[in-house]
Amino acid sequence: MRFTPKKRRETCVALVFPPLSTINGCPPVGLVALKSYLKTRKIDSKIFDLNASFFWYVLENWTDFTKAVQCRLSPGRGVPPGPEFQKVIMDMRLLAVIRDTLLGLGNKVESDFGASRFSPLLLSECIRQIIHTCFFNELFAQNTLIADRVELVADSVLGLMDLTFFHRFLDGFPWNDFQTIGFSLVSESQLPLALLFSGILKKAETSITMVAGGPYISEVIQGLGATPAIYDFFDCLVVHEGESALASIVENTFHTGICHPNVFSITRPKPDFQPFYLEPIQKLPPLGYDDFDLSIYGPWEVSLPFYSSKGCTWGKCAFCSNNFISYREKAVEPVVESMVQAMKATGLKKIVLVDEEVRPKRLGSIASAILAHPEIKLSWFTQTRFYPKLDSLLLARLKQSGLSTIEFGLESGCSKTLERICKGIRLDLVRRVLQDCADIGIGVVLNLMIGFPGESEQDAQQTVSFLKSIRQEIPHLTLSCNTQAVKIYRHSAFYKHPADFGIEQIRSFPLSPTAKWPGHPWVPDFLRQNLGLLNIHGRSAPLEDFGASTIPLGQNPHVSISPEWLFLPADPVSGNGEIASGPMLLRLFKASYDALGTNPTTAAAIQLISKNKITISQLKEQYHQHFSGHEPASVSSNLGRVLSMLNEKGALIFHEN
Repeated sequence: MRFTPKKRRETCVALVFPPLSTINGCPPVGLVALKSYLKTRKIDSKIFDLNASFFWYVLENWTDFTKAVQCRLSPGRGVPPGPEFQKVIMDMRLLAVIRDTLLGLGNKVESDFGASRFSPLLLSECIRQIIHTCFFNELFAQNTLIADRVELVADSVLGLMDLTFFHRFLDGFPWNDFQTIGFSLVSESQLPLALLFSGILKKAETSITMVAGGPYISEVIQGLGATPAIYDFFDCLVVHEGESALASIVENTFHTGICHPNVFSITRPKPDFQPFYLEPIQKLPPLGYDDFDLSIYGPWEVSLPFYSSKGCTWGKCAFCSNNFISYREKAVEPVVESMVQAMKATGLKKIVLVDEEVRPKRLGSIASAILAHPEIKLSWFTQTRFYPKLDSLLLARLKQSGLSTIEFGLESGCSKTLERICKGIRLDLVRRVLQDCADIGIGVVLNLMIGFPGESEQDAQQTVSFLKSIRQEIPHLTLSCNTQAVKIYRHSAFYKHPADFGIEQIRSFPLSPTAKWPGHPWVPDFLRQNLGLLNIHGRSAPLEDFGASTIPLGQNPHVSISPEWLFLPADPVSGNGEIASGPMLLRLFKASYDALGTNPTTAAAIQLISKNKITISQLKEQYHQHFSGHEPASVSSNLGRVLSMLNEKGALIFHEN
């Protein structure tokens, strides 16, 4: 790493979002907020989304990346033979297909793959798993940072300091323009490369002040802040809200006595002030995207994130780690005005409200403020709770203003479980709100969890039954479900008072926001068996029995592969003999893949369906043509079994003619 000698501006800050986090088509809103605030303090800053940039760097420097991975797969180097080794091979094969598709190299798997909402997740998850397994094999287990000391992470990082692959990536950015570099971490998966990049930059130029902050740092500060080894990489740590804290660091770079309750350092591992400082939200400036480079998000449809409040009005859910954050609101009109200005500056039309949740009255005010700008046609997304006042009149008003989707935290379809976790909602209200959303044309995302403390498999089955009833009773609802196994978060009531919830054993990891607990042995199989229902996207008709004569949704519906799934043919163009294997259907399932190996009869059906939306009768005709040399009754029977299996996995979507 080389720096060009240059006089730096003392108040110029690089705001960095490091790898390896998920790509979701949204710029890092925390850094946009910091940049907007620093501007009011006359501090120049520039945002570098190294997370998105690094993924493109991997794809565009494929040969170098493959060599680095293969080196780590060599005997005695990083990854021992076994399941993890095989997982890397599968990930590399998937990544080869993604690379060819995104870079337009001819290996088009699906004509609309670039527009698939899950393709960014597949990309980021695939590279993250490869990097973690190959370069930090001893530090992670199931995406949890299990290293119990910063020194262990530091040792792994120091062993990679001389790898040219990472140096070349950093050489592409003008670090010598900045006196301060601030890293914002939202997850533990970002810590190793944040340490590596900071270490490389500090070794090249020791006068740069390195700062780390963000939600992840705030969650693990008790184990991190008092560890001297962390300050070999970062001069300061910022916890909780960082606007004025970062400004105080920048303005005191060449002075002594940085004095802010949210700042930790080697000389001040525990701040003198308690509690931590909360920014006066009404005084924070509006977010601006006028000079933000959005091209790094590639072919995906980009949404601009905004927030109008911080914290949650409910604050009682036993599983949540954010209950300690005080609820505060911005005035609605300036927030909407900043959305309008950002849309005019960028030409983008999609907005995501990242508030923890927005109450009905406030949603109505936001809709009215948007409708006061008839020259702007936007599509927006928000999160809220199931409120009685979220009625059809309000939903119609929200739809009129451009609201496309609402995300709800349902968590469970079992009333007993909802009461146990202090969720504060009723299932009859949930049904009514979902019915109104369907009638008005607003899409719904439901977040669910399986395996709560004290939850039985029978309780979890009630969630499955509830979802089945919703799909049957409200078939026109555009519904997505995201389901995961329950995690125990560090600041949740589950963690603080485990005995109250029947949790007998719990083990925390100093560098991870989540703790390990025994859980329920039935959860993994339960999730796999109900994957097609618990993780769905869009309208998908239930299909209980797909035989040769049984057709759902009328006489001749169209059928397509769900955009959550990706078909990998054999021997992708970018693969080599060590990586390639047979056809496979893959779906991203949280921190792992649901992989379905395919035989020729299954692969043929998938390829026919993937080409375009096809009717059942057309599929039967083309499938019989493909296997023209075989007995027709056997071909029909095979097709029925294939479609039943794909539907059970949630890989099919049926559409009315």
